[in-house]
Amino acid sequence: RSAIKAKRISVSFPNEAMSVLRCLVFFGVVAYGAAMKSSMSALRSIVNGTGSQAPGLSQMQLAVQQLLGNAGSPGMTDFSAQLDKVIEEQMKKAVLTSKGTLQTELDGHYSSGYDACDASLSTSQGTDGVLDKKTSVFTAAAAQHKTCRTQEAADATAKDTCDSQESELKTKKEAACKVVSDYDSSTVTNCARQGGESYVTYTGRLVVYYQAELEKAKKAEELCETATKDYDAKVAECTGLKSEWEKQREACNTQQETMDTASCTVLSTSATVCEEYAACNEKATTSYNSDKSSVQSQEASLKSEWIALMHMQCLLGVFSKSDNERAAAMKACNDKDFQPAADAALSLTYPAKVPRDPKSCASASNTVQSASYAETHYDTLPSNAQAKTCIAECCAKCDSFTCPWGYAQKDNAQNIFGALRDECCEESLLLQGSHLVTDENQIRLISGWMQQFGWATSGWTLCYRKSTHGGTGSTWHSQCNNKGKTISIIKLSTGRVIGGMTSIPWKGANSRYWSSSYGKGALFSLTNSFLHTVKNTNYVTYDRADYGPCFGGGHDFVIYNTWGGYCNIGHSYNCRVGSYAKSDCRNDFCGDYSSWSVQELETYYLN
Repeated sequence: RSAIKAKRISVSFPNEAMSVLRCLVFFGVVAYGAAMKSSMSALRSIVNGTGSQAPGLSQMQLAVQQLLGNAGSPGMTDFSAQLDKVIEEQMKKAVLTSKGTLQTELDGHYSSGYDACDASLSTSQGTDGVLDKKTSVFTAAAAQHKTCRTQEAADATAKDTCDSQESELKTKKEAACKVVSDYDSSTVTNCARQGGESYVTYTGRLVVYYQAELEKAKKAEELCETATKDYDAKVAECTGLKSEWEKQREACNTQQETMDTASCTVLSTSATVCEEYAACNEKATTSYNSDKSSVQSQEASLKSEWIALMHMQCLLGVFSKSDNERAAAMKACNDKDFQPAADAALSLTYPAKVPRDPKSCASASNTVQSASYAETHYDTLPSNAQAKTCIAECCAKCDSFTCPWGYAQKDNAQNIFGALRDECCEESLLLQGSHLVTDENQIRLISGWMQQFGWATSGWTLCYRKSTHGGTGSTWHSQCNNKGKTISIIKLSTGRVIGGMTSIPWKGANSRYWSSSYGKGALFSLTNSFLHTVKNTNYVTYDRADYGPCFGGGHDFVIYNTWGGYCNIGHSYNCRVGSYAKSDCRNDFCGDYSSWSVQELETYYLN
């Protein structure tokens, strides 16, 4: 897919031309003898390639100019005409031939790279191309899925019909069997002997009564047994139909996964084809531009050779001038600008547009992520054989993707298809752009401390940086007052990188302490990887209009208006080592009690 690299085109003057020059040199020496020996010797060394330098047109020019010293000698006009003819008919022709070869190479380099890209794209997108093959797999899967869902719908209809019949038989069974149940629970109430009734009459009446009751009970049991058998048979039938439907639905769901996955493959393949096409065109452009530089250098060399030949022809014309005209004619040759003529004869035609306009290449449409896909392959299915939720890889939404460290989900992630970092996430480093917090371990530390406070670890915006905003403590207040939650990172001249964080807004008040009733606070050391928590909650922060960020009532840490300050940690915040007012605690945090200055200060607020 890359353009053919430019070949170095060199001018090869025809053997006939060099032979003629050798003959002319030989006869020149014979004809003009010692008077021309020096000039002819120089020309001979050029033609034969035996001089101290490689044969070159500049040396030939010099030799011709030396010959002009003998311009008045007999026969020199004919001699110069022969040389001019060799230059015009053979040497300049050789240069033009080289130009043609170079132009062919240039045109080939331009078209071959882009043509190869276009051809590859056509192959990929054409019949039997990689995209066509993937599409064929999807088309077959989609047809199978539709057929499967049609059968599923038929199975569902059969199951539903059976379920309805089962329900009716159940009602019939329950009604029939309730009669039996009622008989079983009934108590005879007319068994008493009636007044004046003889015993024979009484027993005869009972026989008739119970015979009738027996017949009714037997009939009821028969109806219950028949209804039960019918119901049980229907239950078995419906159970079988339900099993067939469940198997069919499972098979259709599997077939849908095959279809959806095939559609994802079509989508990714089409995207890959377009990406490769774009990369191919970019490579072709790079290759062409590289070749173009080489061609331009060779074009300039050909023009230089053309100028040298034209200059020699001009000088050879001086031989035909009279003695009075010769000096002026020679000066005119030496002063003449041959560049326009060389440009007219040898300028190459460069392509007007680089890079060449690419062919249209877009990702496949009507694929699983599109509304038209759902309309075509989901919405048209029978109402009792609906598609399941797509679980193919490219159906995944970004709101279910866990972004790696240093990244956060893009806005509207629930509406973005994707399962890759670049698709779903955007870089969102805590305190992004900080000059002081640049190490991943430091970011993890601060993030962990913020999480202990229940603070968000994204959305932090710089309000002040000493190296950017300059000024004094008052400047810091003008930038960071009334910003809510803040975190300040400070680099001291002792080399310590420390800081403080608080949810109490800075106000620029007149010497005011703020307690934990107003918010949280902590000091921390990135140098020691340690969080100094509050132990005296009456003195979380100290607010003064001309000071920088200050913490604690010791003061545990204070920055003056002119970027000095002192460190007396342990009063309101816990020491890592040592205790309050002791040098080991102070030096552990700041490196010294007060012999330091603030080299850099950054304060961020939660936006």
